[in-house]
Amino acid sequence: MHLLERFASSLSRSDPAVPVVRDYSNWQAHRRGAPFIPSADDDVDVRTYLFDLRGKDADPAALQGHVAALKRFYQWAHTEGVIAHNPFDDYDFDRPFLTSENIQQRRETLSEDPHEHEVQRLLALGQIVEVLNSSVDMRSALESMLRTLLQVMNLQAGWVSMLAKSHLGVFSAGDSPPHGFALAAACGLPPGLERDDRRFLRRPPACHCQQFLLQGRLTRAVNIIECTRLRESVAIGGDNQGLLFHASVPLISQGKPLGLVNVATADWQLLTDADLHFLSAVAAHLVVALERAHLYEIAEARRIALENELQVARDVQAGLMPRGMPDIPGFDLAGSWHPAREVAGDLYAIFPLAEARWGIVIGDVAGKGTAAALYMAMVHGLILSEVLRHRSPATVLAEVNKSILRQSSSGILVSVFLGILDPKRQTIRYANAGHNPPMLRRASGTIEPLARTGALLGAFEEYPLSDATIMLGPGDAVVMYTDGITEAWPPHPSREYYGINRLTAAIAAAPRKAGEILAHVEADLKAFVENAPQADDITLVVVAAQD
Repeated sequence: MHLLERFASSLSRSDPAVPVVRDYSNWQAHRRGAPFIPSADDDVDVRTYLFDLRGKDADPAALQGHVAALKRFYQWAHTEGVIAHNPFDDYDFDRPFLTSENIQQRRETLSEDPHEHEVQRLLALGQIVEVLNSSVDMRSALESMLRTLLQVMNLQAGWVSMLAKSHLGVFSAGDSPPHGFALAAACGLPPGLERDDRRFLRRPPACHCQQFLLQGRLTRAVNIIECTRLRESVAIGGDNQGLLFHASVPLISQGKPLGLVNVATADWQLLTDADLHFLSAVAAHLVVALERAHLYEIAEARRIALENELQVARDVQAGLMPRGMPDIPGFDLAGSWHPAREVAGDLYAIFPLAEARWGIVIGDVAGKGTAAALYMAMVHGLILSEVLRHRSPATVLAEVNKSILRQSSSGILVSVFLGILDPKRQTIRYANAGHNPPMLRRASGTIEPLARTGALLGAFEEYPLSDATIMLGPGDAVVMYTDGITEAWPPHPSREYYGINRLTAAIAAAPRKAGEILAHVEADLKAFVENAPQADDITLVVVAAQD
């Protein structure tokens, strides 16, 4: 037998409760899209049904009759074992219904003109959206949202509860509360809820509306939740300033609950459909803001992780550069390395070889950033490996070229100058694979470039490359550099870049010691570029023969 028929059979045919319960059952079935089955948690549904009747101008006395009929029905369902307990035993449905005059008084407190109130709502919604869209700190944005919400609705108190472990995780906590909800924001709380660090709003178990949210039964703004938090406060003598009920609007993203917004009022019948529509609009924008905050947190976490990884890469790369200049009899050395980004494609190295010789290398991988830095580290390792097996710089670079073509298919090109300094013979034997020609400044002041002796590494399998040798007398100096110097731009776009002529002039005007030459060139470059951002990696190496 159908549940309603069973209930009707327990009463006389003329009992007025039967048509009331039948109407309520049909209302529930239409609302849920499924046959009505009563539940112990139907207090919100009952209040919504009564509120709908009140909106249709039902007589207050008739409404009290509906309350009595539904109370009998739920008591019967409890007795029959259909529900675990009677919601009428847990919640107070006997409060007097507001009259039309009461509702009119509320409308008058909001605005003399209903159209003006709608304008106020739209302005408030725009203000809330602006705050939510411009704020990264969602907690402060929620506080601001609540203040505006309560002001335009002429209400006193509101609070936002968020699931500590939602799929967005915006309000994730290290130690999640036992009931799973964190108090994210609150405004205008009565003393009864404000006391003891708002413990009635924070403590487990989940309150009535939170349980509804978790059960999937709170899917839209509802007007009529008798607040268990407020009841608990009143039970121990808390001053709630007449607040007993609140409206709730769920925050749902991608079909999953995030939390809910509650606004409290002294009587659940005071909020109108327009109030609920306004709450729903605010909630929709809040969900968008939470989703955006979640994406921002993901992006920020990735940015920080990337920065940390780049810092580690920079530290590793810096470790490949000389930490100090070696003490080479008869020679003075200086070097500097300035990446344009966290990591660089430039490299230089000074390393000892057999027979008291020294290897000096400077290079530039095409491009900048992480890819160039990884390539640079590979080339650096290849050169150090091959130079131990071959005396000729050209042979070393030719073998490195073979390894690059064999190990990489990326097509990245590398320019390298490799010199072998022999202090005893006062010579530098070198090969230049497509690198900027170092400048040889003689003690007499004349300057000549050391020409390239081959093409870029990584360009050709057939790779003709030759050695050349220079003699260094007292006062002579060799200045090696990367194109980050000659291609440096000033802040004024109308001016040309630093160029080889300025570099040559700076080298010619520099003092005789290696460190002084390097400092003079860097100072001249800095004066030229002024405050323009560094566009490319800059590396300088100076070898000066002592007087």
